[in-house]
Amino acid sequence: MGGLGALIVASRLPGAVDRVILLLPYLGPNSLIRDIEAAGGPARWTPTDLTDPYQRIWQWLQKYREPNAPMPPMYLGFARQEGMAPNHRLLAQLLPADRVFEVDGEHGWIAWQKLWHLEFAGFARGQ
Repeated sequence: MGGLGALIVASRLPGAVDRVILLLPYLGPNSLIRDIEAAGGPARWTPTDLTDPYQRIWQWLQKYREPNAPMPPMYLGFARQEGMAPNHRLLAQLLPADRVFEVDGEHGWIAWQKLWHLEFAGFARGQ
């Protein structure tokens, strides 16, 4: 399932997902990303339209900053040269550093494979 689909399922079915693995996910339209950046990042951003599915996802993602929030562990991987890398860096602000993986490259199989091996290696170590 794509990253956005995984986020929708995890956000709408609490407790049904053990872990979320995102590889270069789509995180919403550029206008929303600009609003989040203008607010000073996702921790400071406030949704303005909760009928917008992307704003609802970001509102749910903000819970990763709350201590003891019942959120599934999330792992984010992205390619530095991809056009959406700035969007991924916004999400990375909400996650522990050891759950964020960056590789050189662009959106595509080469980056996905590199990221999968990096993230899978962490799971093999019990993370």
